[in-house]
Amino acid sequence: MLALATGLLFKNTCKGILAYSGGLYLGQHAPKNTHVSACLIHGERDLVVFKEASEKAYKYLTEHGFSAELHLLPHLEHQINLEGLQHGTHYLKKLFK
Repeated sequence: MLALATGLLFKNTCKGILAYSGGLYLGQHAPKNTHVSACLIHGERDLVVFKEASEKAYKYLTEHGFSAELHLLPHLEHQINLEGLQHGTHYLKKLFK
């Protein structure tokens, strides 16, 4: 949640946002960092932060012209597993090519 908000609200803070089990809460603020991409990774069985939070964040990002990818991991609760780490690693490698 913090990664998405910080990455979007402060201009030129980062090149990409890697967010695990989060959501997007901007309040009434508009994104200032408009050239950032995002990779959202979330467990489908997360009972701490429901997967809908990442789905809504993904919808917002794509509807507002951001490059974003969403990976929903079946059978995963509020944790990061090897598959999630592999998605994150792939995103970062692609981002810093």
